[in-house]
Amino acid sequence: MLGSTDQELPKYVSHKALEAIKIASMEYHPDGTATLTPEDEDVWSFQVSQDFLVEYSPSIGGYYVKDSEGEEFFLDEDDFENEYAKVFSYTIIVDCEDECDCDCGGCDE
Repeated sequence: MLGSTDQELPKYVSHKALEAIKIASMEYHPDGTATLTPEDEDVWSFQVSQDFLVEYSPSIGGYYVKDSEGEEFFLDEDDFENEYAKVFSYTIIVDCEDECDCDCGGCDE
């Protein structure tokens, strides 16, 4: 049976895993740095550099983001929320060959 491209398609999470916080408030300091306070009360406030502020111009409601390689950047609320979904837990899938020597529990050894 053929469907239409107008039909609702399955939903997928973006392929990148990131760490991020939604910025609730920002406190600027005389040295050019700023303290970001997350909306999530389980995450502590932290300081970002003047270089970060100049390059990304973060704002309240947007997201401070750190990728798997440790690169930090800022995305506005719409861009972030349209691209990423919060992960509450995940499973790492290991694809082993039949005779691997790893201790992954997925082999037929």
